[in-house]
This record gives sequence, structure tokens and C-alpha cells, in this order.
Amino acid sequence: MRSREIALCGMFLALAGVVHFLLRFTVVLTGGIQMAVSIAIYCLIALLIPMSLAEASLVGLVNGIVLMVATAAPFPLANIPSHFSGLVSAKLLTDAFKGNERKLSPLKVSLIVGIATTASFLLFIIPAYYGILYLPSFANTAIPVARGILAGAVTFFAYASASFSIIYIPTVIANLIISPVLYEALRPGLARYGFITEPKGA
Repeated sequence: MRSREIALCGMFLALAGVVHFLLRFTVVLTGGIQMAVSIAIYCLIALLIPMSLAEASLVGLVNGIVLMVATAAPFPLANIPSHFSGLVSAKLLTDAFKGNERKLSPLKVSLIVGIATTASFLLFIIPAYYGILYLPSFANTAIPVARGILAGAVTFFAYASASFSIIYIPTVIANLIISPVLYEALRPGLARYGFITEPKGA
């Protein structure tokens, strides 16, 4: 990546971290997982910035660490595989969907971010549940759901089902709507100032 692309990547990571931090209150509503509109923010990195899989993997790792610090979830370490997979899956899907074009349609943007949100969700709830169960010293046991898991009162199915209905569904709907709006709004300006390269005729 060029220096301007690295700077743009850092800006999106910082913004995703701020958004994730501001949505910490949603953990109170669910007891164990927070809404992740931040996925729509960091997926812009994959959607707008050309990079190799190795670069995307490194950015995904940094992204996971940033959101781990910003989270209020009961097992923060689960943010690393969760948001690593979210960004890397968005990069792979972007490469697959754009073909020879550099501009993606709003439908493709929504599809990419929707799949990335799903991958991120799945790779959060599994490590979070079993992380709390088997690595309680890394968990925030002040959160009721963590105590319930440790006491055997909350099963994986119950945790996953509640998280799916209360958090995943509104999160994926929000991300499906927000992501193409952000993509279409930001792409021309970023191209104008040389942060990204526009395709001819776009």
C-alpha cells in the first residue's frame, strides 16, 4: 500500500474503534455482545483500498486489537478473530465481486458487508462463549451472562440464540443500509484527493 492508503487505513481503523466504543452501552441490553456498526466502517478499507491478502491480514489483526480495546463485551479477546475475519472476508469478497471494475454496485457492497458481518458474528460468539467457560481469568465476570456461563446456567445455544435475535439481526440490517451509503459518499472525494484511484469513466 502507498503511504496515503496506509494513512486512510489508519483513519478508518480509528473511526471504527470510536464507533465500537460508543456502542458499548448495547452490552447492557444483551448481557454479553454489543452491536457492531463498526464493521460497516472497517469494511470500507477492503472496499476502497487495494491491498494484498497479507496486507489485509495484518490490517485485520490490528483491527481486532483496536476493537478489543474498545469493547465492553465479557470476553474481549474474541474481538480479535471476529474482526480479523470480518475484514479479511470483505477483502476476499471484494476481489471476487469487482472483477475488472474498481467500482462496486450498492448491492454488491451490501452483500460483501452482510457476509463479513455474519463471519464476524460467528467468530465472536463461539470464542466468547468458550473463552468465558475455559479462560475465565480473561473474562469480565461482572457481566451477568459471564457468571451464568460459568455457573452452567447459560448454554451455548441460549447465548447464540439471544445474540442472534437481539444483536446480529439489527446489526446486519444497519450495516446493509449504511455500507453502500458510506461507499458512494466517500469514494469520489477520496479519489479526488488521490487517496484511491478511480476507474476511467466512473
